[in-house]
Amino acid sequence: MGSLDELMNRVAKQLKEISEKDELVTEGIQKLDKCCLKVKRHRVDMQNVTEELREEMTAEQQNRDLLTYESEKFADKKRRFAEKNDQMGSLVKNLTVNFNENLMEMMVADKKKIKEMEETRSVMSEKIQKKL
Repeated sequence: MGSLDELMNRVAKQLKEISEKDELVTEGIQKLDKCCLKVKRHRVDMQNVTEELREEMTAEQQNRDLLTYESEKFADKKRRFAEKNDQMGSLVKNLTVNFNENLMEMMVADKKKIKEMEETRSVMSEKIQKKL
């Protein structure tokens, strides 16, 4: 019966070892479950961060698009003002040239008129002198 007791002791010892190993495996599984839960939480956190960053990037892109649109609009407005300024400069130049030409013509006409009036005065003066 001694061998049966030894066999029973070995079986009991192996069962105890199996039980201890089972506890270690169970503990390991629990730790893995905790790690898995942490990983899932981290993934959710990262998804939230990613979504927030995506929203920020979208908002920044919209702001950039708006600024680009405004810049293009102002550049177009600046170009149109430059064209209008060139047109006005040409108009002022033409008006100045026309004014100067007309002024010269008027001065020449006035000089002719003055000369004619002086000649008329001279003739009249001679006639008056003859009559006196």
